[in-house]
Amino acid sequence: MSRFLLALLIVSAFYPNLNAQTTHKEAKELLNKAADKLQNGKSYTIDFEYVFENTKVNPPVRQTERGQIQLKGNRYQLSFLGMEQIFDGKKLYNILVDDKEIQVVQPDENDVISPSGILNQYREGHTYFLGGRMKINNISHEVVVIKPRASADVDYIEVTINPKNHQIHSLMQRSRDGSSTTFKILKTTENAVSPEISFNKENYKGFKIIQ
Repeated sequence: MSRFLLALLIVSAFYPNLNAQTTHKEAKELLNKAADKLQNGKSYTIDFEYVFENTKVNPPVRQTERGQIQLKGNRYQLSFLGMEQIFDGKKLYNILVDDKEIQVVQPDENDVISPSGILNQYREGHTYFLGGRMKINNISHEVVVIKPRASADVDYIEVTINPKNHQIHSLMQRSRDGSSTTFKILKTTENAVSPEISFNKENYKGFKIIQ
């Protein structure tokens, strides 16, 4: 799974003739506000759909999965692809349910996949501009295109944002090999009661813990 994504539909309609220089400021502002929204200290439950596609292989590959993430600030608990992952702000716990194994690591920022962390990665080593507008459920969304300045693997990333509430709708990464990885947010719920996001080994009796 790509570490540069969370949340979200391949954007098929955008305007390629927009001038990158004139839209750079607006794109940066949208990304900043989307990242700030996820770092406001509130607790959210996000249900998402993950799609991996590669039409350049024979036979073509398409994989679709669903997952859920509990998020508060930079802490999160993720359930996805038969795995649980907990980041308590300091340590990362990869919980392999089928193997009854827990891998505990001291992560760097590339290991942490919280949406706010993902969006913050655009601040260095990337250029970005508005790629146009698209309507989703009759609501106009802005498409922000992020281009890595130097990457052997990633061609570009598209983030689709509702400019009225700065809610992310989707995030898609296009790789140079022709494959794409998309996260689409299906539902975002602000939790009335904030769940405790921490690792409790009592919940995983019989699991082998590797540190």
